[in-house]
Amino acid sequence: MQGVDENGAQASGRRCRGQPPGGLYDAAAVLLRRSGGYWMRPVSPGMASFAALRRAAASRFLEQGLPTRAERSWRLWPIEAVTRVPFGLAPPLAVYAGLGSWLCEVVPTLDGERRVALVDGRPIPEGLIYMAGDMEIRSLAQAAGAAELDEQFGRCADIQQGFVALNTALFSDGLFILIPRGAIVDEPLHVIVVAAAASTPSMSHPRILVIAGASSTATIVETFVGLPKGEGDAPTLTNAVTEVMLGEGATLDHLRVQDEWAGGYHVGAVSVRQSGGSRYRSQVVSLGSAASRLDLDVLVDGLGAECVLDGLWLAGGRQRFDHRLQVVHARPRTRSLLRYVGVAGDAARSVIGGRVDVRRGAAGAEARLETRGVLLSREARVDARPSLEVDVETEEASIARLQEETLCLGGDGIEEFLKGALDRIDLLPLRKHLASRILKVGDTHPVRKPAITKTFWG
Repeated sequence: MQGVDENGAQASGRRCRGQPPGGLYDAAAVLLRRSGGYWMRPVSPGMASFAALRRAAASRFLEQGLPTRAERSWRLWPIEAVTRVPFGLAPPLAVYAGLGSWLCEVVPTLDGERRVALVDGRPIPEGLIYMAGDMEIRSLAQAAGAAELDEQFGRCADIQQGFVALNTALFSDGLFILIPRGAIVDEPLHVIVVAAAASTPSMSHPRILVIAGASSTATIVETFVGLPKGEGDAPTLTNAVTEVMLGEGATLDHLRVQDEWAGGYHVGAVSVRQSGGSRYRSQVVSLGSAASRLDLDVLVDGLGAECVLDGLWLAGGRQRFDHRLQVVHARPRTRSLLRYVGVAGDAARSVIGGRVDVRRGAAGAEARLETRGVLLSREARVDARPSLEVDVETEEASIARLQEETLCLGGDGIEEFLKGALDRIDLLPLRKHLASRILKVGDTHPVRKPAITKTFWG
């Protein structure tokens, strides 16, 4: 078995099978095998504390590589468009002049928001230490050594997943967000993640850890965008990982808006762990990039904990969107609700995979999944792939019935179809911004009676 020692040397020179030659795997392997090892060359002294985790992730990546279409969950996503490209690490952006004003133009400003930016995974300014009311935001480099960070970092995100391993081995910095016990934070924290193009293919690995202390309440918004592109710009890859830990009785609203440029690719992983009585509400909006995939995994690991996963997507051209949702009910009387809705036009394709696992002893668990999609052309396609697993010894789990039905929408148009999903977004500036985008799609693709596919447990 291949491995990596403390000096960054690979124990075996064998190449992982199934990876396109000259592509992303080979480009990343060069970085990971480089003398001294990338993870042993931190951008700041604080990053040295992540060395052991980096080594483990690097070993996993070199041994197992990236996913291929041979894996069922990746079969419908154009993984080769990413793995065949020799993406290099995005260099630090030399000039930030005008970045703030440009972001104000393209990203809606939320009422009372506190705004933080990551450019190609690096906080701006570097060495960030920021207090937003009772919320503490620090760069990972500055937070290194903090007890909460050392205890929780890497606990949720699974480095057995290829892209998570790549992120863990190569992230240059990131954000540590701490909501203290009992804190009530009324103002939203808006984290804007920027991908900057270069003349050669470039990748970035944003990394965020959120810890919501017991009985705390907060709202966090992640918005992914790309800097204005020129004619000669090469494709970009954003490989983002966010970990969320909720303490007893904590409440967190977590919005994630992906609106990157048309030449970019986006792979995201959000991993959540909930304690007893906590409430996690996710709202995902997918609009941009050539191809985007999100793996959202929630472990409902406390008595009476609840999660709501809402999603809205608009796909056109030849865009490919893949949303993979997994909720694990590990304790009694837990609840989950998954609602994803969207529109596919032209030759776009969207896949929604929803999986609910009810473990032994999770009596009284309740789960529901609903997906709804509108097709605006004969070439567009929406695939819903629900999955349910219940331990044979688990009783009283109200998720045993699976129903599917095909309906037709009246003549009220796209905006009416998506109204319910929009109304669930509490932040008014963001809701108005999305409504304007939807109206533009409606003007281009007038709707009369599109097909809707609806699947739910209940």
